[in-house]
Amino acid sequence: MRIVYSSILINFIFGLSLMLGQENPNVELPQFVITGKETYEFPPLEKQKPEVVSTVSEQFFKPVYSPDELEVKEFSEPSRRSGEFLDSINFVNGGAEFLIGNNILPSLTLRYRIPIERSILSANVHAMNQRAYLPNSDRNKYGAELHYNTIISDSSSFLPFSKFHASALAENESYKLFASPIPDFNRKIFRGNFAASLQNISSAKLNYDLTFEDNYLNMKSDSVNENIFKVNGYTKYTAKLFEVSLFGKYHALTSTYDPLSPEKYAFIQAKGIFGFPIGNSVKTNFGFEFSKLDSNKTISPYIAAAIQFRKGFSLFAEYHPTSSMITKQDLIYSNRYYSPDAKIKNIFYRVKSQYAFNFKYEYERAFEVICGFSLFSASGYPYFNIVSPNVNNFVVDIIEARGTTAFARINLYSGKYGFFVGDVLFQNVQDTSGNLVPNVTPINAEVTYGYCITPEISFSASMMYYSPAFLNFANTKKGRDYVNLTFKGEMNISEKMFAQLELRNILNSKNEIWKNYQELPLSISAGLKIIW
Repeated sequence: MRIVYSSILINFIFGLSLMLGQENPNVELPQFVITGKETYEFPPLEKQKPEVVSTVSEQFFKPVYSPDELEVKEFSEPSRRSGEFLDSINFVNGGAEFLIGNNILPSLTLRYRIPIERSILSANVHAMNQRAYLPNSDRNKYGAELHYNTIISDSSSFLPFSKFHASALAENESYKLFASPIPDFNRKIFRGNFAASLQNISSAKLNYDLTFEDNYLNMKSDSVNENIFKVNGYTKYTAKLFEVSLFGKYHALTSTYDPLSPEKYAFIQAKGIFGFPIGNSVKTNFGFEFSKLDSNKTISPYIAAAIQFRKGFSLFAEYHPTSSMITKQDLIYSNRYYSPDAKIKNIFYRVKSQYAFNFKYEYERAFEVICGFSLFSASGYPYFNIVSPNVNNFVVDIIEARGTTAFARINLYSGKYGFFVGDVLFQNVQDTSGNLVPNVTPINAEVTYGYCITPEISFSASMMYYSPAFLNFANTKKGRDYVNLTFKGEMNISEKMFAQLELRNILNSKNEIWKNYQELPLSISAGLKIIW
């Protein structure tokens, strides 16, 4: 099921890239953007990925890690480095992108940034209107976001060199369940989010991250009203011979079908980890995790080791049973055609056993190869199922499951030959009888290549592939292959104006991620991007 496996590849890659500290950072700050006079300490940055990060954005200078990512970062010793904070540069205050095409009428994004001393305030507004390529398949979405980031000076007497971030989001979306028995049923969704965090991961002795977040979902047409308040915390103390890390989660869920009788649930998780370095190339971690949701309680061990054999080669292994709470918001984000069930308020997903092994080879600043596999068994495993062959409504069922996953990534960093990223994920998930779980694709693959033909013209091309998944537990019916070829091109018309062209589903395949819900056919869009 995608909700369980969509982040596996990302988590494995992140774990490998951060598991061992390095004396030399992966990426040097470009000299051409350093014009300030004050000196601050910055953590090392990751190598440039295909998604270009603007050199004038705050993210370029200080990467953002969530508490979950920092858990993996236990095998990293953030080496401190000197950087110079910006005093004055050619700052891009904002921009606008407008696209129109045979299926998009139109798509619009507006962004604006305001630099304040050691801070950036940014806002963006987006809107998208998709025409009906099949009866009742039209869709529209619009929303707005606000972000504020600031870094406290290292000379401050209060929380020196900490980063504070706050954000807010409001978004409306509407679409129809065009392959259901009521194809013109118009689903309307409102999402709201507010988050605030305080973080310091650059200190050599004490690191911390505290995040408050509130997520709201309203689906009036489906009688769903759900709010989740989250508190996630992390702290690590580093001594010469050992490290101590603490993680905590408190997620309060309020689910309302009947406004007069809202139901409330609380998920609590606490984890303590002791880390012991062995020389300069080996680290070991030991700890325990406690999780609780209503009457469900688990206590699980955590064991991990990371080894750097020689320059460029590293190995990471862990045993990590864990638990989590899955909500309706998680389910609807994973499958927008899911029909919420009043009986399922939340799911206590328990990974009873999980082994993971990851390997990474990195050659200077040219490329990296990452691969790994994991074995797991779980209870409360959720998967999407169709109510009956004649009723195309997706519901969620829960089973005991066991599975194996394996992945590989090849990353050619941006250079004279362009950039290339290739990902492939294999997964085999079965119930206790050995039947493959429906709607779990055995193979997911994606490759992307991009190149700058001239300083004014650039392009990227990608292919996404999902192998057919079984549609029933009898494993007698299969879905279709999913193949999506995409091309994007951009040409600089003037100093602050760019022409854009996008081609999606170039083969005009009848792709389906969810049975009978055909994705967009061949789509051609063109437009302009303006910066100021």
